[in-house]
Amino acid sequence: MIAEAARALVVRNGGAAGWLAVLDGLNELPYDGKRNERPAELVTTRSAGKAHRRSLARKDRNRAVKTFTRNRVKQGITVVDSGDQQAATEAVRLAVSALDSAARKGVYHANKAARQKSGLMRRLNAAVVAAPRAKAPKAAASKAKAPKAAASKAKAPARRPRTPKP
Repeated sequence: MIAEAARALVVRNGGAAGWLAVLDGLNELPYDGKRNERPAELVTTRSAGKAHRRSLARKDRNRAVKTFTRNRVKQGITVVDSGDQQAATEAVRLAVSALDSAARKGVYHANKAARQKSGLMRRLNAAVVAAPRAKAPKAAASKAKAPKAAASKAKAPARRPRTPKP
């Protein structure tokens, strides 16, 4: 069905310009239950046909890896935000593993995977550090800061007075 419609478009538009119209027209054709792929008649050479079939297979594989990785990252974020430290650590570990796997397979760029891992770890560390601070009494925290401030002021070197310019 798609091949017949494509052939009609080529005949109607004629020549090399017809190929572009066919490629644009394929998106407007009704869905016939198969993957949205170019008809065999439109492929110029056998090697181009094989390359196109392989690209469709890679597209399906990559889509599965991307979906799996995105879901792991989302799970990691929701568990970290929930507040359970052990579950959050495990979820982030699984998300980092999925990101590494996607980067190794070439589905994600290495920098994108590193950026997302960094964001996850930053979120996890903020949640882990924030939990003990919330539990600690405020009086103990203020007493601990006072001696450090006094010590740092005593260690600071004296500045030489500025000489006025003539």
